[in-house]
Amino acid sequence: AGRHPKFIYVIPNFNNPSGITMSLERRHLLLELAHRWNIPVVEDDPYGLIRYEGQDLTRLKAMDDQVIYLGTTSKIFAPGLRLAWIVAPHHFLERINLSKQGADLCTSPFNMVLAEHYFNEVDWQAALEVSKTRYRERKNAMLAALEEFFPEDVSWTHPEGGLFLWVSFPPYFDTNQLLPAALEKGVAYVPGTNCYPDGRGASSMRLCYSFETPEHIHEAISRLASCVQDRMALYRAFREAGALPETASTKHSYRQ
Repeated sequence: AGRHPKFIYVIPNFNNPSGITMSLERRHLLLELAHRWNIPVVEDDPYGLIRYEGQDLTRLKAMDDQVIYLGTTSKIFAPGLRLAWIVAPHHFLERINLSKQGADLCTSPFNMVLAEHYFNEVDWQAALEVSKTRYRERKNAMLAALEEFFPEDVSWTHPEGGLFLWVSFPPYFDTNQLLPAALEKGVAYVPGTNCYPDGRGASSMRLCYSFETPEHIHEAISRLASCVQDRMALYRAFREAGALPETASTKHSYRQ
């Protein structure tokens, strides 16, 4: 369209909402394209330290010093402190500092003192390992429950870290319409459309496994699967009655 992007924003590790990790090959390609078109890259890495499977991959910032790197204490210490950091070339930092001062003058000094004490005086890496063990158990519980309860024509990601996974349904399925029934059963999720700027993603959802116990996750997926199966049965009934047109996409997705 002849428009030049201002910057490229990416979450390479355990992306929110999908849980997917960008491969090393794609990281190199991204930086190559950014250099070719002179587009700054913003690497947001809130989940990078919450890896509990697979091999740690090189950060974009380590591959290219011009990358603007964002980190946070929210996932490794305390979300309520609202503390983060940025590593970037000096000319970027100057403008970012001016913008931040105009927004809130400065970050709470008390919160920063708490973070300084935690990372200097506490064995925070041992505490993080405890959290990672719990996240791994809960992620595995959710994957096992999805495999046990969800229909065969539904797929999902298998994250190696982070807090989320992404569920994809056949194109005819609308997770916005499913949400009220799920909430009645005490289960919540993020419809896929909330994760797109243009209204796409209706046939997908984001699930989070960070908070509930494995037992509660198993029960929640069982309840959610019941809602999904009811919705799919309703769709099949309308299809068999000829009340819905059979498009190429719905026909293909239903028979997968």
